[in-house]
Amino acid sequence: MLLTQKNYTQEAMDIAANVSKDVELRHAKWLVSINHHVDQSQVLATLSLSCECY
Repeated sequence: MLLTQKNYTQEAMDIAANVSKDVELRHAKWLVSINHHVDQSQVLATLSLSCECY
């Protein structure tokens, strides 16, 4: 959650906490999902290409 100089109601803070928890759970499910499997043989080549910017 972003910290600002504003005062939020307890209800708003609870909603933000629930949204944050839901996003974290969705991300965890995405990480282990077989539908989003990445071919590891291409990962290093792709990452090394992104570093050739100088």
